Amino acid sequence: MPVYHYILIGFTVLLFVLSSMFYIKKQNPKKKKNVNLPLWRHLYYFSLTNGILGLLFIFFNYQMVPFFSSRFWYPLWMLVMLVWLYFISRLLKTVPERIREKEKVEQYTKYLPHKNK
Repeated sequence: MPVYHYILIGFTVLLFVLSSMFYIKKQNPKKKKNVNLPLWRHLYYFSLTNGILGLLFIFFNYQMVPFFSSRFWYPLWMLVMLVWLYFISRLLKTVPERIREKEKVEQYTKYLPHKNK
């Protein structure tokens, strides 16, 4: 088995491990207080989708399907991943704004009467 098969398998396993970590972060019981929740959701979907694509590439390589096991898919896949990560990284720029907004809301609701449940 060539070295790039092992690299592809390792990368796919890494994506699934990251996917499970992001899933745990996204299922935080303090969802209302977590300002990074959109970031965790996007990273979860990114890693899960690319992990599934990695499994498909492994399967097509194993079955030796000529078109789908071609190597031109890998640079295309990496390019799509980079574009996707660029748009996810743009969420990081909005974190300070969301923190300020959350603090404003907490400051405002601090003086409101609370209903006993």
